[in-house]
Amino acid sequence: ISELMAYNIDLNEISYGLYQNKSLNSIKFLGYVLNNMEISLGGKLATITVTREWIKEFTIHFSEVDGVINYARDIQGVEIAIMLKEISHNETKIGFRSKNKIDVSKLAQKFGGGGHKKAAGATYYGSIKEIRSEIEDQIRLDLGWWCFERYFKYFKTPWNDFPWCGVFSTKKNRDNKGRTHR
Repeated sequence: ISELMAYNIDLNEISYGLYQNKSLNSIKFLGYVLNNMEISLGGKLATITVTREWIKEFTIHFSEVDGVINYARDIQGVEIAIMLKEISHNETKIGFRSKNKIDVSKLAQKFGGGGHKKAAGATYYGSIKEIRSEIEDQIRLDLGWWCFERYFKYFKTPWNDFPWCGVFSTKKNRDNKGRTHR
């Protein structure tokens, strides 16, 4: 930054252009997507779905969608946020975000992707509905989160102190096309 200052660059203008200059349609889209977000696995998983139809309806660019996943991750009690972004009829980009102890790069690897402990991604060749179900099943298997669902069903409140049930298993492995191999 100090080198940029020597060139008399207006950092406020850059900040404004990057972070404080969203279109009205982009903000309306954010509201719509968050209103349709789903919380599952006893409040530990937040899933955002973005379809091509919504992108078209709100007349926004795909790049305006990327930061939406962070709103889901920031919800109290949520440990993993997932964004499923429909790229084409049979291609879905998956974004994973986490906080605390969960390494989502291990989860992304199971779907042919990769990344970092707190942020990772993958591309899946199939429908959003198919991949969503597979991701939830994998999380239940790897983290033992089926128990959260049972607890939540009976007590109607997330249980944040439940011990983790190990690391991600290798029961399902996927190739770089998102296909499952056992």
